[in-house]
Amino acid sequence: MESGRALRRPRGEAHVALKVRANLSSAEAEALTDLLMRKLDAMVIETQPEVAARLLELVANPDAGLSDFAGVIRNDTALSGRLLRMSNSAFFAQREPVTTLERATVLLGINRIRALALGFYMSRAIDSGGEKRYGRIMWGKSLLRACLAAKIAEAIRPNLYAEAFLIGLMMDAGVPLARTMIGPEAYDRACPASQTPSRGYKAEQETFTYTHVDIARALIRRWRVPDVLAKPILWHHSPPQSLSNTEPIHLLHRISFYVGAMHVEHEPPSAMAVPLPTLGQKLLGMDPRKLAEVFKSACKEYATVREFFGHVADGLTDIESLGQRVHGALNRLIEQSMEDQIKQESSMSAGIFRFHAGTIEVLLDDAHAEFAVAYIIDASGNRQAVHRFPVGSATAADVLMELSLSRDDLDSAELENMTDYLRALAA
Repeated sequence: MESGRALRRPRGEAHVALKVRANLSSAEAEALTDLLMRKLDAMVIETQPEVAARLLELVANPDAGLSDFAGVIRNDTALSGRLLRMSNSAFFAQREPVTTLERATVLLGINRIRALALGFYMSRAIDSGGEKRYGRIMWGKSLLRACLAAKIAEAIRPNLYAEAFLIGLMMDAGVPLARTMIGPEAYDRACPASQTPSRGYKAEQETFTYTHVDIARALIRRWRVPDVLAKPILWHHSPPQSLSNTEPIHLLHRISFYVGAMHVEHEPPSAMAVPLPTLGQKLLGMDPRKLAEVFKSACKEYATVREFFGHVADGLTDIESLGQRVHGALNRLIEQSMEDQIKQESSMSAGIFRFHAGTIEVLLDDAHAEFAVAYIIDASGNRQAVHRFPVGSATAADVLMELSLSRDDLDSAELENMTDYLRALAA
């Protein structure tokens, strides 16, 4: 794409020729961040409120306890009220109503309190910009990503639950703002909702001057978000370079990249998240069975917290069945993987076993996969005696006998190898 390509500008700006984001230099990208911060000011996006600033400090403090969070939260009646309503939900099944913030924080737990309290302020501040319906759908999807990120962290490094939740919630916060700044028609044409996240981000880079990640950078700078949250948010479309670094930022980067690659639809019957099992195995060390468990748990968490974010998010309409459907899909993937492995093992190269007069070759019958064929191969490489038998029906001794050989014709190692090979065929 030409670096001087004229771009569609947001309403109210002069129509000028600018570079697309993919062609900006680092200096131009830095100037872009300053420009976007001014745009956010014009959209009346809130700056960091006092309560949120104090919560950010507590989130960054590993020694902060429930009493510290409760002391800050009680200064905001809206947040306190939401936490009390959540603690009285059917999910927590309390015999007596929860009427105090102290009891609510104990019931919800430090990890959930840290995540929800700060997430409440971030989402409320950013929701003041952008087209409301589109934004509510995006926040609904982001909430599912947040729950999945948190549950992955809980399985890998439990003390990073809150950080992972906030990263999942905020990684796409710039999407509705980008759409408003650029113009809904132009943005939707280049980045339709049906696109996968990676394709949408690539389209932003190649079509517009800035992307939703650039807007996230401006928001992060505006909010003075700590690096442990900021970097995984900004890197969620950048493949991790290290798959073994266990420092929080790098572990959270792997989680953000995985969760950020997951495509989520909003409306039934297609509302479906694809957990990308191969990527999950590579980045997180989770096999499909573990991913299925984590995703099901994330859906339960979503059902628990979605009312808390009702001020910004439209809930995914089929979340109750989504966990079960994804769990079933991953289980089918496991079964298919096992079948493929069995087929691969069964179709492996012929087993070759040496004896004093040549070799014995055993392989599947090309015409009938349920049968195997054993040959004697002489010193010249010619096939001599042959025996065809149903897979799983013969032992090594049986095959040798049909070829007019005995167990004594093979040494013990070769006999054991043939036994193992026949078992693999029959598996």
